[in-house]
Amino acid sequence: MKYELKYLDEHGVLFLKMLAELKDESEIKELMSEIRGEYEKHEFDRILCDISHSGSSISKEARRAFKDTASMVDFKRIAMVGGNPPMRMMAKVILAVTGTSKNTQFFKNKDEALKWLKEN
Repeated sequence: MKYELKYLDEHGVLFLKMLAELKDESEIKELMSEIRGEYEKHEFDRILCDISHSGSSISKEARRAFKDTASMVDFKRIAMVGGNPPMRMMAKVILAVTGTSKNTQFFKNKDEALKWLKEN
């Protein structure tokens, strides 16, 4: 699997850790379906995404799949951790296209991100 997904009970947050680049539409749809399942199960509205190991690019197909599936969940806050400059830029593009950039912040580490998610 190219990612780890788990609900952090102690923080009331979903944690997504990318382990490799998601390249095609089926991978994105599978991920978003799992996120939706956790979203319904735990009724959370915040997510922490660690993109440290997600590669350095996002294919056009993957960007389109993220846009098409973004409405599956409605996050109040999205915290992003890690990622090299090109990946962070691509993440910002996807967040803008999906309409979630205003709810998102980038952080250097998980602790800072969790603090922001808890406070906001």
